[in-house]
Amino acid sequence: MEKTLRIFELPSHNVSINLVMDVVTRCVHGETTVNELTIYTGKSVSYVKSAICAAVLLGMIELVNETTYKITKDCAGVLNTTPSEDLKTSLFRSRLEKWEPFVLFLRYLSNGDTSNVAARKLCSLYSFNKASNQIEQLLKVWAKGAGFLDKSGNIVNINTSYNELDVIYELNEEAFNETNVSLFLINVLGEHTFSWLYHDEIAELKRGLLIFREHPRDAIQCAGRAFEDMLRRISIESGVGTSKLNGITQVANNLYSHLDPTGKPWIHSKLKSIASAIGDIRNMAGHSKEAKSMERWELSATSAIGHILVTLSTIKSIYIYINEQRYEF
Repeated sequence: MEKTLRIFELPSHNVSINLVMDVVTRCVHGETTVNELTIYTGKSVSYVKSAICAAVLLGMIELVNETTYKITKDCAGVLNTTPSEDLKTSLFRSRLEKWEPFVLFLRYLSNGDTSNVAARKLCSLYSFNKASNQIEQLLKVWAKGAGFLDKSGNIVNINTSYNELDVIYELNEEAFNETNVSLFLINVLGEHTFSWLYHDEIAELKRGLLIFREHPRDAIQCAGRAFEDMLRRISIESGVGTSKLNGITQVANNLYSHLDPTGKPWIHSKLKSIASAIGDIRNMAGHSKEAKSMERWELSATSAIGHILVTLSTIKSIYIYINEQRYEF
């Protein structure tokens, strides 16, 4: 199965955070049109449309119909009709660090790449409607405006060095934010696997990492949902139906039972077995008591982080097996 690049429609490279947040703020008042947004901001139609593109891209507003926009539910609970500049910047920053291409941009910069090189690398992983130099300028403007970079272009207030061992000791500390979790995922998965995953799958994995200490049962459920969603997506992309299948084990077994164009199963037998184990652990978290004994499984933070790390390793291994025809775990 050939990897398909995820497509992103980007706004003009000079669209400012202030204009984007003005558009979002107007949507707090109620559903609105481009014409109303133009009057509200005092900017040109083309510039407002670019800001709308940015707000939609970052999940702050959404299209109601062909001409009308509204604020998304999660942002509606944060922003009011007269937000402070600090609140608007904080919301923009929180949405920006959820956008995977931007986190990869920070990763490349932290590894010593110039912003130009970082933008070019992004273009090899994602499909954009802009040239790499325009992408570079846009991401630099946003990164500086949101406080990820200082005026000289250096990363500030972000630890970029987390690895598999650090996560056991340092995740869930107050200083460990969503950007750090995303960077940790890139470290473990690699940039190709990370860019291959869908936003909802990554969001579940990040949530699991953030809550595993205090809520191990829920963390295991998060990783399990991400893993099952990924397996079902692979099935759909491969033309293997899953509508009548329930749970990780059935979907994995079905993938193994179908052959790809080269004559080999879509996933390896060992990956099928590991997937079944991941499914069993998820079931331990999802069911409060065993059906036969009516005894409850108690789940620890250690088992939760172990489950998440094994899930991540399996996701990466499946990606490599399908897309690179290699055996790696």
